[in-house]
Amino acid sequence: MIVVEDNPFYNKMLYRQLHYLADKIAVYKKLHFKIESYAHYDDFLRNFSPNTQIVFLDFYLGNSTTALDIIDEIKQKNDSCKIVIISKANHFLASEKTICCGADAFIPKDKEALKKVGHFVEEYVSVNFS
Repeated sequence: MIVVEDNPFYNKMLYRQLHYLADKIAVYKKLHFKIESYAHYDDFLRNFSPNTQIVFLDFYLGNSTTALDIIDEIKQKNDSCKIVIISKANHFLASEKTICCGADAFIPKDKEALKKVGHFVEEYVSVNFS
């Protein structure tokens, strides 16, 4: 799993939530998770592994770059990678556009975001590692 989030606070919060969840799932399902985080999309793209299963991607990535600009690049390197967009742009058009461009889910950055991230990971593990 990879977190790509330019806000240092939210990056660390999401990274910690994923570690907490992964530790719980790892014990129960006897799985190992590698979790990485990047504050800049260039670093992420340079280090992206074709074995990555899930990317949690902020919509606005700085320098006028959005998730829409790099979804294709992710899919070209690994078309089975799940892409979850996380954004403050909490409106229908943003979520619809990201899904149409290849994202697998859209999670608004609100008080329920970390819980929804957890649900996405639990569902992914349930479907792929049962």
